[in-house]
Amino acid sequence: MSITQVPEGSLITAAATAPRIDIEAIAPEGTVLILSPHPDDETFGCGLAMAAAAARDRRIAIVMLTDGEGSHPNSRTFAPQQLAHLRSEEFARALETLAPSSRVDVLRLHLPDGKSRYDRMLAMQVLPFTQAHGAKAIWSTWRGDPHCDHQTAAGLGRELARRLTIPHWSFAVWGRFGERAIPTGLKTFHDPGLASRKVKAIAAYRSQIDPQVIDDPKGFTMPPALVAHFAEHPEIFIRD
Repeated sequence: MSITQVPEGSLITAAATAPRIDIEAIAPEGTVLILSPHPDDETFGCGLAMAAAAARDRRIAIVMLTDGEGSHPNSRTFAPQQLAHLRSEEFARALETLAPSSRVDVLRLHLPDGKSRYDRMLAMQVLPFTQAHGAKAIWSTWRGDPHCDHQTAAGLGRELARRLTIPHWSFAVWGRFGERAIPTGLKTFHDPGLASRKVKAIAAYRSQIDPQVIDDPKGFTMPPALVAHFAEHPEIFIRD
């Protein structure tokens, strides 16, 4: 997947005039289940909404599909297992910022980073966790995100929501950039009062935003303009 340097795209343009939703619309009373492909997608894609849900005493549970071990494959100092541990620590710091007074249960699937594929057996694996937490809504990355792990999360979200007859909301991460068809049900969420929490949570992911942290110049680093965009722009949600 190639990374754009400039935050432009048809979804961003459409979001400027899309209806704004409040947290009650996407997080009814009960538990919100968030399906995150990698440690950081939950923060970049829906961190502000997560903070708003926590502030309104919604319960949050997260399914982490991969450990993010594939972001810097050529590092000589961080083996995949060490990188996974680092990203887990960053994830924990981000959660402490976004939901400081909440217990957030996490189910880790340990799928291969950058190689996952959705199948219904995956839904059967996650369904007991979803039911045990009484999920009333599911958030996942969007099927229009051009990354296989994001599409796996989207497929999983749709299937779980179908089985439980609860709402499924997708949040656009990489799919917001570039030109693509505008989905129906496009909405935006913004809460300026909690924006500083998202900024701090993004900063926890130094391995993904600071090229000096890991010795792999060809590894993933979020371009500064995109970091600023995710910190400032309303979050983009799509009702599936």
